Amino acid sequence: MTALSGERRRPFRFGVLHMSPVPSAAWWTDHVRRVEEAGFATLLLSDHFDRSPLGPVPAMAHAAAVTERLTVGSLVLNNDLRHPALLAKELATIDLLTDGRLEIGLGAGWMTADYDQAGLTRDPAGDRVDRLAEAVSVLRALFTGPPVDHAGEHYTLRGMRPVPLRAGGRPPLLIGGGGRRVLGLAGRQADIASVNWNVRAGAVGADAVASGTAAATDDKVGWVRAAGRDPELHVQCYLLRVTDDPLGVTSAWLRSVGAPDVDPAAAAESPHVLVGPLGAIEEALLARRERWGFSYVSFYDDAMGDATAVVERLAGR
Repeated sequence: MTALSGERRRPFRFGVLHMSPVPSAAWWTDHVRRVEEAGFATLLLSDHFDRSPLGPVPAMAHAAAVTERLTVGSLVLNNDLRHPALLAKELATIDLLTDGRLEIGLGAGWMTADYDQAGLTRDPAGDRVDRLAEAVSVLRALFTGPPVDHAGEHYTLRGMRPVPLRAGGRPPLLIGGGGRRVLGLAGRQADIASVNWNVRAGAVGADAVASGTAAATDDKVGWVRAAGRDPELHVQCYLLRVTDDPLGVTSAWLRSVGAPDVDPAAAAESPHVLVGPLGAIEEALLARRERWGFSYVSFYDDAMGDATAVVERLAGR
């Protein structure tokens, strides 16, 4: 993987992916304000029935309403759960009412439990990515106007009027995933490409964790770059811990995610893992930006303490 030139190297920005229970409106308001005050660029919401504590679209709207600078986004919305015409209007409304503090995150859907709980068929990955690609085309058309007529394999629109547009542009689009086709789509269509584990099994386990190695990430970034564009590159850090025992912490985490046989030393080299003294974490982020181009990094909310120290050192650099 060729190192990035100075012209292509973007400054760091950081996000918080919120996954913890939310007991009240007052708690949520205080929390998102703390995220903003700590210097994070984005607050991100996931999109699962059991694992996600809030519905992402209304939670994003509330978070933006009680902050001043914080961008809100999704990591990522499951395309199979919403018609793109409805989604476009809801997201365009948030973008308009927040003066552009929205980041749209979309994925093809992956978690088997979501489909089972909703009584939906989890189609093969190729079909889900095809549907996502068509949905992206619909979203783009609705964000640019004029009225949209679309007759595709998955969606039909007849004279659909454009969404409420903010003067000055449309919200950036993040496409996330871990397979060749979805990352190729991100390379061609997204403003932000989120390079993730490959969760083709439908659940997190050893295969997903093993798909996040440094060598596998070389391939994934290559799939994004093959389109010849230069989207911002995002990565979700699933384990962040400032510690003097990186291998011990990583081993415990691997057991907790059902991957006890994965080599902890190899896992520690993954861009999804940051474990060690704060200085070593800083050096790892700089090296990963140089190797892969990851300038946009998000952390789970339960790691905000350690993440805040990272933000203080690197945000904007």
